[in-house]
Amino acid sequence: MRAIAGVNFLLAGSTSDSQSGDAMSLDSMNRPPLAAGRTRHVRGGRQKYDVVFQKSYLDLAAVFLIALSYPLGFGTSSVLVISSIVVVTNLSVLLACRSVAILVLLGALTALSAGFLTYWSDAPFSFHQALYRTILVASGLLSILAIYSIRSRLADKQLLVSYGVGLFFSFLLANNMGLASFKFILALPLALVFGGLLWQRRSVLVVYLLLGATGMAFGARSFSAFCLAAALLHLVSAIWGRRPVRSVEIRFMGVCAFFAALGVAFYLAGVQLLLSGLLGAQNREKTAQQLTATGNLISSARPEWFASINLGLQSPFGKGPGAIPLSSDVSTARTGLLRGGYTSDGDYVRGYMLGGHFNLHSVLADLWIGFGVAGFAFGLYMLFLLLRHLLRGVAFGGLTAVTAFCSLNAIWYLFFGPITSNLYFVCFAVALVLPMRTTGKTDSASRMIVNGQSVTQAGLVE
Repeated sequence: MRAIAGVNFLLAGSTSDSQSGDAMSLDSMNRPPLAAGRTRHVRGGRQKYDVVFQKSYLDLAAVFLIALSYPLGFGTSSVLVISSIVVVTNLSVLLACRSVAILVLLGALTALSAGFLTYWSDAPFSFHQALYRTILVASGLLSILAIYSIRSRLADKQLLVSYGVGLFFSFLLANNMGLASFKFILALPLALVFGGLLWQRRSVLVVYLLLGATGMAFGARSFSAFCLAAALLHLVSAIWGRRPVRSVEIRFMGVCAFFAALGVAFYLAGVQLLLSGLLGAQNREKTAQQLTATGNLISSARPEWFASINLGLQSPFGKGPGAIPLSSDVSTARTGLLRGGYTSDGDYVRGYMLGGHFNLHSVLADLWIGFGVAGFAFGLYMLFLLLRHLLRGVAFGGLTAVTAFCSLNAIWYLFFGPITSNLYFVCFAVALVLPMRTTGKTDSASRMIVNGQSVTQAGLVE
């Protein structure tokens, strides 16, 4: 019975959870009727499921396989294959969104830039690495289009549960740590699954606070911070969204100031808690070492950006996705790392960052060095979409804890996450926050009710 109840939840697709009183969630705005649920036709005394019901199963399976990212050889994975199939069969949905068109344009320019840099560069390059990274970026772009098109038929909470389960098996297959590793195996999937199951219920705040505390106990400091921040943003969105919208500009300015103050307060409070030992002796010792090295937790924990900036200034138009670092590149990167407080010159620099290819531990930096200005613009536009979702969600209400968590996590990965292991999640988060559009007209169906006031979506969504 429990298994049947779980399946019924994934196929329920009711929009009642995304509405509370007069306030409509930003995540369910301008969306066509959900294709989940089932319609029965009685013929000859037998009940048959409608095609829509069958498509729900196919959509859930597609999301699971995209999250699984199972390698298929020759640099391809289940992400590329499944996303391509979904995109080809849902072109009409994709053509309705301006943000999707911009992403496709930037993606095409990124691919052209990769070919141009590889052909015209005099530096040595690895064809295998160039092919792998180009396919990686192409798969990421296709996954955005696929997830976005599936969202037109599947509720976001169902999509999150399926993606979280697929992500869990992906981590389990890629790491040999077993279920004992909370930080690398369980943390992210649990946040997605619980966020999808609870959605906008009040209990999601308690669960995210518990996940944050658990993450801190297992040394996942950034994950813990994202859980706490997501719970707080969800609460602020629920309170602030009830206030009448008198001026959109003033509301946005207030939200930007709130985000700036929140970031500073989170950082200062987090440092003091870590140094006090209340969050564990191991966290206290690690934090003290990092502060002693550079005086800043972010720069000491992730000094790769100092190397990335030096390399970017040396080659502002990029080096190509398969470029092999030269001795001059190693020297340039080492100079930046020393400025950031990283004094070691061991296997991490020569073996990981610059060991036969550029791996700068940042999606944005890797796009810049590997794909030039076009790749960097592609990454910046994804960053813009994530920030826009957070700002509008807090300003006008409807921001859920799980979409806030995904956005914050993806922003962190854009700045401080390796492209080879984090690009797919960034693309998933971008697809999750893209506004759904079915028509270019503004009518009664494309309006949001904010505290009893009708506000057109032309200025809020697109």
